[in-house]
Amino acid sequence: MALRDQEPFATFRAEPRRFAIGLPAVFVGGAVAGALLVPTSLSLALAAQLIIQTAGFAWLYVPAVRRRMREDDR
Repeated sequence: MALRDQEPFATFRAEPRRFAIGLPAVFVGGAVAGALLVPTSLSLALAAQLIIQTAGFAWLYVPAVRRRMREDDR
């Protein structure tokens, strides 16, 4: 199996619109939240950014993988 057929590349190709909009939104959202929290606490800003980006990537990736796995089982 070629690298381009493996995850996450295959999922990105299967749902390009979801990832084209979602990935920048996750990065920008995390950066904005972190920048807003820096005056309060650098540790809090980094934690918020990590949590937002982790949850955002899971929100993007997990449903796409589940759909792909269901299609592969057919």
